Amino acid sequence: MIFGSKQKRHDREIADGLYTCIVEASRQRAFYLEFAVPDTLDGRFEMLSLHMFIALNGLVESDSQDKNPAQNIMELFVRDMDAALREIGVSDIKVPKRMKALYGSFGGRIGAYTLAVEEGGEALYAALARNVFSEGAEPETVVALADYVLAALKSVRGAANEALRSGRIEFPDPLAFRAQQIKRGQTIAEVSDG
Repeated sequence: MIFGSKQKRHDREIADGLYTCIVEASRQRAFYLEFAVPDTLDGRFEMLSLHMFIALNGLVESDSQDKNPAQNIMELFVRDMDAALREIGVSDIKVPKRMKALYGSFGGRIGAYTLAVEEGGEALYAALARNVFSEGAEPETVVALADYVLAALKSVRGAANEALRSGRIEFPDPLAFRAQQIKRGQTIAEVSDG
C-alpha cells in the first residue's frame, strides 16, 4: 500500500512538471507577438490545446508502456480549465456546462490535429488556420506554425522516455520558425522581383 501511494505521488509530480512545461510553452510571447495569435482567452485556449496535442501525441506515441502520465496531464488540464472559468466569474451552476463545451472543443482539436499531421501539408495548414487563426492570418505565419508543430512533435517523441523520467518537455523556439519563414518569403520576393 505504501509503495503504491509513493508511486502515485511520483507519477503526479512528473505529470505536474510536464503540464507546467506545456503551459509555459503555450504562453510564449512569440506566439502572440510574432505569430499574431490573438492574445485573448480563446487564443490562449487554442495555444494550450495545440501544445497539449503535441505533448500527449508525443507521449502516447513513444515506446513507453506507461500511459498514466497522459491521463494525469489530462486531469491537470481539466482542473486548470475549471479554475480558469471560476476565476473569470463563471458561476458554479454554469461551470459544468462550460466545461463540457470546452472539453468537446478540446477533443475536436485533438482529433483534427491528429488527422492533419497524418495527412500533412495542406491539411495541417487548414487545421491551424481554422482553429488558431480563425480571424485570418498570413499564409507564411500558418506555415511557420505548422513547421513548429512538426518539429515539436518530433522533439517530444524523441525525448518522451526522458520526459517521463524527468518531468520536463523541451519545446523548440518558435521564433526560429517565424524567422525562417520570413527569410523564405523574402527570398521568394527577391526572386520574383528579379
